Amino acid sequence: MSYKVIHPCRISGRNYEQGDTLQEEVMQPFEAARLEHYGMIRKSDDSAAVVIYDGLPALNGSQIQTLINIVSSKQAEAIKIIEDIREDSDLLAVTAKADPRDKIKDACKS
Repeated sequence: MSYKVIHPCRISGRNYEQGDTLQEEVMQPFEAARLEHYGMIRKSDDSAAVVIYDGLPALNGSQIQTLINIVSSKQAEAIKIIEDIREDSDLLAVTAKADPRDKIKDACKS
């Protein structure tokens, strides 16, 4: 089983940042339960939605793929994709936060 790091922490002498993946073998059996209880890590379910923090919504797999397409596309192509997903306010909110280009942010907000 693997875990996702929710808050930066140090486990077994190694620093982990938010979003890192931990393998169960890295920790003592009691350590995983304790860190999960305190909200430092959570069980990773690759088929589940990915949680984006800072008050942003969770995205499912197809939304994540669309987000990757937007941030990796040229600006004109990205704006066209955004126009096609106008109904998906969750994806637009995350895209506006994730993409550093001002015109992309404006397209998400308009």
